[in-house]
Amino acid sequence: MSLNNLFLVLSFLFFLSCQRYNGGEIVTSNGYVIQFHELSPTTKAIFKGCVVNLDMIAKDLNDNIIFSSKFNGLQGVSSFYYDSSLFNSPLNEVFDEIHSEDSVSFKLTLEDFYNSFFNSNLKLSNKTISLKDTLRLSLKVLGFNSIEEQSVYNFQLLNLAVNSERKLLNETHKIWDSKYLNLFKYEDLYSIKLSSEKSFFSINDSMEQFISINYSIEDLNGRILYTTNSISEYYDKSLNGQLLKGFKILVDQYDRGDSVMAIIPSNLLFGKRGSFVNKIPPFTPVKVNMKIN
Repeated sequence: MSLNNLFLVLSFLFFLSCQRYNGGEIVTSNGYVIQFHELSPTTKAIFKGCVVNLDMIAKDLNDNIIFSSKFNGLQGVSSFYYDSSLFNSPLNEVFDEIHSEDSVSFKLTLEDFYNSFFNSNLKLSNKTISLKDTLRLSLKVLGFNSIEEQSVYNFQLLNLAVNSERKLLNETHKIWDSKYLNLFKYEDLYSIKLSSEKSFFSINDSMEQFISINYSIEDLNGRILYTTNSISEYYDKSLNGQLLKGFKILVDQYDRGDSVMAIIPSNLLFGKRGSFVNKIPPFTPVKVNMKIN
């Protein structure tokens, strides 16, 4: 190789390396501008057949959270099999440019976000949001693992999640035991009746199986997860699966007109899957305020 050609090759490699620094940018051929915030001390790159573990948060341009590993992942980790939707998505070029333990951010459409990570043609219930809307995605690559490595990693995350829930429940139960009398307890579910008033629900033999409830759900740190507000939800108690198990225990225990507060463990609500739509992570115990009509 001539000296001129060697100089050109070295200059090109130097140009590429200079883009990988804190505050540096790389632009992929399909137009993603990757901003580097923290560089990995390693050079472990993505590889075929790996599982990608990420801590990521996607926000719209009004700073509303669309997705967060903290609220959707197991112990704050979102894991994706690379050879499925990611490999065939436009984000393949992004992951080709980043290493394990890099922290980066870039913009993409809501449609590309869901299709790339979840292989989902999302049907939006919120009509104010468009699939063409722009998101800013910030992510830290926690690792690119082989299937064998991921199996061990998942087991560790699972144990951490179970132990974290157990610790949180124990602490909360201790507070409730010292604070309230007349607690109803079912396994790890604790509840107490706050008030009672005559229900306006017309009861007769044909209506006894139906129940109407208003409720709010928050995690044990006070983050509101869901609320019905003033809109009641109606259920047929005679049908299996109409009510979440924890809710069914409450409506069976209390009477129409009762307002109750309860601590419900994850195995009686959303369990190891959590709730993607409501941003409830797996193994999340919650506090519920419920009015039964």
